Amino acid sequence: MKHEPEILENELQKIEPTALEAQTRGEVDIQVATAKRFPRSIARFRKRALDMATVDPEIASSCYYSLIKGGTTIEGASIRLAEIVAATYGNLRAETRIVDEGEKHVTAQASIWDLENNVAVRVETRRGIVGRSGKRYNPDMINTTCNAAASIALRNAIFRVVPKAYIAPILERCREVGAGDAESLASNRTQALQWLESKGVSRERVFAALGKEGIEDIGIGDVATLRGIVTAVRDGESSFDESFPPLTAENAQEMKPGRHQTRGKTKQKAEPDDNKNTGDIGKLNQGELELLGMVSRAETTDDIELLMKEIDRRKVRKQAAKIIVEALAVRRDELNIQGEKGE
Repeated sequence: MKHEPEILENELQKIEPTALEAQTRGEVDIQVATAKRFPRSIARFRKRALDMATVDPEIASSCYYSLIKGGTTIEGASIRLAEIVAATYGNLRAETRIVDEGEKHVTAQASIWDLENNVAVRVETRRGIVGRSGKRYNPDMINTTCNAAASIALRNAIFRVVPKAYIAPILERCREVGAGDAESLASNRTQALQWLESKGVSRERVFAALGKEGIEDIGIGDVATLRGIVTAVRDGESSFDESFPPLTAENAQEMKPGRHQTRGKTKQKAEPDDNKNTGDIGKLNQGELELLGMVSRAETTDDIELLMKEIDRRKVRKQAAKIIVEALAVRRDELNIQGEKGE
């Protein structure tokens, strides 16, 4: 016996929005109308963001982070710079929330809506809540991890909406201000090491992570990296143990002074090799460090040529000149690559 299909006649029902939905919709409509009425100025945004981010070295260094992974340094814009960008870019609507809390991870979600251009982005970030021992974090640490995950998700969402082309020059300037100059190098690196020691990170661990043998080998770029690592730890991106792994017996032995020197009276003293770069950046004098600092600020090949002439004019020492010339060659290649991409 065949059964005829049953035809259900459903009436369309009109669902009335709740009071909360109506209120939210009204708020959004007002924000969109305001954004259209007062459009952003890109020139004003870039100036205000740069001014706010580089007020002083402390604020500047908080605007970028550094991570050391497998001997490679990774740098990027921090949540602090994202907050400055969002505040100065304008006409953005942002929100964050925790969407999941599992046994081993928490997941945060951030949403950004560019009300002026009608571009919306939603980003999720997952962070672990289990320690190395396999034990789950306590409630306070879970809350801290949730906040860190929400901040990271918000940062990633903001930089998905605001073009990176606007962020790159601000980030580079923040790194320069945060690192300081040749005159402040000695005090900056001493302060950085002392601060890390107060947090339980020995100088030997810092030297090993940076691939340096001592404090005199730490240059301006290394100071910028150290400050970026501090920012990464504060933002929950990393930890001191991850950035500066505890020394093992093997690499501690490698860090002992004089390990690479020739020992014993019967061994002939090694002659200096002019072809080997023995003049580390940390051994340059103030004037030579100043020249080296100018390399990263060279914007054209003409700037490169001027710096080459400046090396001759100042009669820079042979080993120092070699280091600066090598840096100029790298910068020239970078400018050529940028020029090819722009064509």
